[in-house]
Amino acid sequence: MTKPLRVCVTGFYATGSSALIDLIKEYPDVHIAAPTEKDYEHTVLYSSGGLIDLGTILMNHCSPYNSDSAVFNFKALSRKLNNNNFGWFGSYRYYFGDDRFLRLTDELIDNISTIKERTTANHATKVGFSPIKAILQISAKIALGRNIPKLGRKYYYDSNTIYFAMPTETEFFKAAKRYTSEYMGLFESDNSKVEVFDHLLWPQHATLLDDYFEDNFKMIIVDRDPRDLYILNKYYWHKPPVSTAKPYFPTEPQAFIDEWSRTVTAHQKSDRVLTIHFEDLIYNYEKIVCDIERFLGLSGSEHNAFSIFVPDKSIENTQSFLVKDEWQDEVKEIEEQLAAYCYVFPFERIPDKSKWFDTQDNATRRAKKQATLNGGSI
Repeated sequence: MTKPLRVCVTGFYATGSSALIDLIKEYPDVHIAAPTEKDYEHTVLYSSGGLIDLGTILMNHCSPYNSDSAVFNFKALSRKLNNNNFGWFGSYRYYFGDDRFLRLTDELIDNISTIKERTTANHATKVGFSPIKAILQISAKIALGRNIPKLGRKYYYDSNTIYFAMPTETEFFKAAKRYTSEYMGLFESDNSKVEVFDHLLWPQHATLLDDYFEDNFKMIIVDRDPRDLYILNKYYWHKPPVSTAKPYFPTEPQAFIDEWSRTVTAHQKSDRVLTIHFEDLIYNYEKIVCDIERFLGLSGSEHNAFSIFVPDKSIENTQSFLVKDEWQDEVKEIEEQLAAYCYVFPFERIPDKSKWFDTQDNATRRAKKQATLNGGSI
C-alpha cells in the first residue's frame, strides 16, 4: 500500500495558513488530519519539552544530567497533552479514548535511553536534618573513628525515574522518524492521498525535515505582507468585538519591524518545502494553484474550486493599510525597512472593513447576534 503524502501547512504567525488549508480542502484526495472537525493544531513537536527540544539537547553538548532532564520534560509534556482536554491541541485521551499517544512516547524513550537505579544530585529537592542519621554518625565516630562531615545532614530526592540518554545521531533520528511517522499515523484516513497537518511545525523548523521525518513528508509555508499584519494586529484582531486579548506583535512601527525581521527566516531551498504568499492565493490564483497541485501531486481536474476558499471574499483581507490615510503614514517605515517582505500588489484596492474575515461562520454568528438584538432567533 502506497503511503499518503503528509504535509505540514504553517506560517510565521497569522500569515494566512488557514486560507491555504481551506483551498486544499477542495480536493477529494485530501484529508485534514485532526481528531475533530473543529480547528485543531498539532503542537506536540515544538512545545516546550517536546521532540525538537529533546533532540536539540541530546544532539548538542549533552551530559548525563541534562539528558535525564530532557527525557523527563518530554514525558511530562506528553502526559499534559494526553490527559487534559485543551480542545484545539493535544487532548489525545479525550479524542482517542485511550493512551495510544503515550505509548508512542514510551517507545521512543525506550529506544534512546536506559533507566538508572541510583539517584543523582539532579533529583535532589531539599536538604534537612535527620536525628536518626545524627545518632548513626555519632555511633560510627565512637566505634570506628569515622569523621562527621555534617551532623545529621540528609538529602531528599524526588521519586522520578532517572534516565541515561546519550544516543548517537543515527540512533536518535531513527527513533525520531519512527515517532513522527507513528504520531501522524494516529490521524490517518484510509482513502486519502494527502494528509494535512495544521501547524505541526513552525517555518523555522524547515531545516529539520530530513532528520525528523520520513521521505513522504513535505511542508508549505505561508508568508504575508507585514503592513497588513501590523494594521490588523493593532487595529482589528485584538479589538472588541473580535477579541479583547493583548496584541501579539508590537504596536509601534519600529518595534514591529525589529521583531518581524527576527521572526521571518529565509525561504528554504528544498524540494520538500514550498513557500507561498497569502496574497498570491488572491491576486495570482491560477498560478499558485498550479504550483500547489504540482507540489502535492493533486489533479486539477478534481479541484472543486471556490467551494470553500473564495478569493473574491479574501481580497477584503488585503491592503488593509489603505483604509485610512493615517494608517498609510504609519506603515511607511515598514515599507522602507521591510521592503523585501512587502507584497507587490498588481493594483491598489481599498478593502471593505466590514467584510474583513467574512467567513460563513462569522456571517452566521453576526446573524444570530442581530436576531438576538431584535428579540428573535434564527
